[in-house]
Amino acid sequence: MRFVICGSMTFAKEMLEIKTFLEERGHSVMVPYNAEKFVS
Repeated sequence: MRFVICGSMTFAKEMLEIKTFLEERGHSVMVPYNAEKFVS
């Protein structure tokens, strides 16, 4: 299944965690291209 995750960059860390969780289960996931820059 394909997912697109979008939201406030305040939640960039959570978006990337969910992306990893879904990808480990075989899904295709897209998040904003610059989400990694907002993780502190």
